[in-house]
Amino acid sequence: MMPGQTRTNGAFANESDAMAAFDAWVKRSDAFSIYEECDGDYLASRVAVEAKRPRIDRILVPRQKALDAGWKYGALGIEGKRSGIKIGQALSQIIDYSQAAFELRKEGHLFASVVLRWIFLYPCEHQYGDICSVMAQQRIGWVTLGLRAMTFTCGGINGLSISDIGDVAAHVLPMGNKRGSR
Repeated sequence: MMPGQTRTNGAFANESDAMAAFDAWVKRSDAFSIYEECDGDYLASRVAVEAKRPRIDRILVPRQKALDAGWKYGALGIEGKRSGIKIGQALSQIIDYSQAAFELRKEGHLFASVVLRWIFLYPCEHQYGDICSVMAQQRIGWVTLGLRAMTFTCGGINGLSISDIGDVAAHVLPMGNKRGSR
């Protein structure tokens, strides 16, 4: 790998395997309802870009266990990738997704549309420097799968942790609240 190239981590040969591992950890916790492959609509159009609907890999809607643990940011999005790919295109995709409302469906019927405050890239190693700063300002985090916990991190702060036995801990994510000049 060349210096400055950040890639997804883990040993997942394809996105399906990565997301199956992710889903197993989240289900074990019973803290979130999982919605797969959610279609959406962009809230505003950009000039000279292709007309294409967004589709995010997962939306997690907090259940009482997550709320009791301190999660206070509503539904969160997950964009999954296979291991070993550069994260630049995925981050561009996530930035686009932060400008969309996504459909939640049960048994094929639309029951809600949600705008996501936080979207996380999975599986992804810890980020540092400029890329970490840009991600934090865009409310983009990363999910790391360890031996004992899955952590949802941004700007060096673990916002959410799910242990291997399903315990959940949530912490304040203070970034991403500024607009305009810095």
